[in-house]
Amino acid sequence: MMDTTPENYLKELLNCVIAINKHFTSKNDWNNQNKLEFTQGLFRRREASILIPYKSVKHRVQFECHEQIVLDGYIRLAKQLLEKPEDPLAIFVLRVLYEIGFDKIDALFAQEISHEEKQEFKLIDSLSDLLGITGDEYRENFLALLNEEREILNSNIRKLFEEAEVILKNNSEIKLSLLKRIRRYINSQLKEFSRKITLPVILKGKTNFEPLNITFSHLLHGNPIAIKVAIDPEFSQMHGNWVLATIWNTGLNILIRTKNVITDQSLQKRVEELLQYAEPVWEELQKRRLLR
Repeated sequence: MMDTTPENYLKELLNCVIAINKHFTSKNDWNNQNKLEFTQGLFRRREASILIPYKSVKHRVQFECHEQIVLDGYIRLAKQLLEKPEDPLAIFVLRVLYEIGFDKIDALFAQEISHEEKQEFKLIDSLSDLLGITGDEYRENFLALLNEEREILNSNIRKLFEEAEVILKNNSEIKLSLLKRIRRYINSQLKEFSRKITLPVILKGKTNFEPLNITFSHLLHGNPIAIKVAIDPEFSQMHGNWVLATIWNTGLNILIRTKNVITDQSLQKRVEELLQYAEPVWEELQKRRLLR
């Protein structure tokens, strides 16, 4: 019998997400290197069983491991939030957790999205991430990855990245306006995906986080009343419930989206058990909300 106390259940849920990420990680070349070869600057492609210089492929890790990188980001945030769900600053990062747990996870794992669409999204998201970080290594990785994979991109987004390519090759700085245009394109693509995707049955009627989005918008723009409410101890229990509800929603979405590509039977069984006991946890969260 699984413990359906929200805090304990969600810890088990997060541990399962961690196990899923390790399962995916164990299957890619980047985490299966011979230590001696790697310290010598060599990288082994397992499928072709060939050794190549690591420096010739290091720019590809963001693209080839993108699912694991996204899951790792989710895990790091969710772990911190679960440790102190009533922390006044928790509310400031919930929208980020929500967008990773739904928008990005759906784009990478939802069955309604084709393999070609997923590959293009991974590339766009990877290039965008590299472009948004300062440093020569990230610039070099962006240019190398774009050079190798630009044919995957449709003409609209390719034009934007090639505009950035020219700027970087001239050793100039990327303007914020260009980054915003790229981000707008990514957001429009995610919205297009959302129209294709069916929300898991268990989550229907439970994912209305519009009040949270509105609160975040006010916080982001420095609304002093919203900030006061966000950090006022009087509202800590309410914010803690928001944290737990967000992890419940996003965590379950990750389990549901990834379970069809998990090949480990014991891990599949673990996912099914968590899904089986999810409803009582939600009911308890709702009781807490009503008692507030």
